[in-house]
Amino acid sequence: DDVARLRIVRAHLREVNPALKAGDLAKARQSFAAFDEKWDSIENLVKERDNVAYVTIEDGTTRAGQALKPAMPDVDKVTVLVSAIMDEYNKIVAQVTKEARSH
Repeated sequence: DDVARLRIVRAHLREVNPALKAGDLAKARQSFAAFDEKWDSIENLVKERDNVAYVTIEDGTTRAGQALKPAMPDVDKVTVLVSAIMDEYNKIVAQVTKEARSH
C-alpha cells in the first residue's frame, strides 16, 4: 500500500543524518543516493496530495545531493537540508496514513 511504499523510501533518508553524525560519509552518501533513486517511484503520490511538499522535497533533495558531493562536505548544512526533507516527507506520511485509516 501507499503508506508502506512511503515508509520504505523514507527508511533510506532516515539513515543519512546518523551516518553523518558518526562520521561515516560513505554510508551517508549511499543512503542518500538510495533515497534519491527510490523517490522517483513515489514522487507522483506526493505531488497529487501536496504540490508544495513535493517541490520542497524535490528542491531539498537536489541541494542535499550537491552538498554531499565535496570530499569534505559541510556536515551541518547537509544535516539541516536532510532534516527539512524529512519534515515535509513526514507530513505526507501522516496524511496518507490518515487517508488509509478513513477508508
